[in-house]
Amino acid sequence: MHPISKPGKIVFEFDNWRGGFLLQLSRITEQDVRPLFGNLMRVFCQQDGRIAAIESAWQRGGLPLNDIHFSETCPKGSHTIDNDELRVGNFLLRQTPTQLSIWFSSSNEVPEANWIIRESVDPAVTAYFSTKEVKAGRRSKDGMLAGLQIDFNQTVICYPVRHIRFIGSDFK
Repeated sequence: MHPISKPGKIVFEFDNWRGGFLLQLSRITEQDVRPLFGNLMRVFCQQDGRIAAIESAWQRGGLPLNDIHFSETCPKGSHTIDNDELRVGNFLLRQTPTQLSIWFSSSNEVPEANWIIRESVDPAVTAYFSTKEVKAGRRSKDGMLAGLQIDFNQTVICYPVRHIRFIGSDFK
């Protein structure tokens, strides 16, 4: 886990070979960890219940990411988000004053009609799964993770997110 050094910055760490990711919105601790979607993901919350990070990266990999898994066009480096959208390879970030959305897709037309939508209530996270299936660390019966949506009022960070850092990792 990498520290977040300035407000409005997030870190996205992922393993495009085994599957798995860590979306870090703030400094995180292991004190309040909640399972999501039948343990496909975990949410790290601060004491007030707001989301500091979301991950799927334990043991032998995690969820494979749609259009990033085994892709040669993986996002890399640090990027400034000048407006409310950023495309880096097959990663797309979109934000509004109320919601942060990240997509693992080469298409700008997201979500796709055939994707499976799963929602959690506490905390409120919406996950989109493509119908593609691959062999990876932790497989979902719903397919590959294609996107996540989180309301800013559920997170530690506030709108707007202005910086993102991508880290390719090997989640073993």
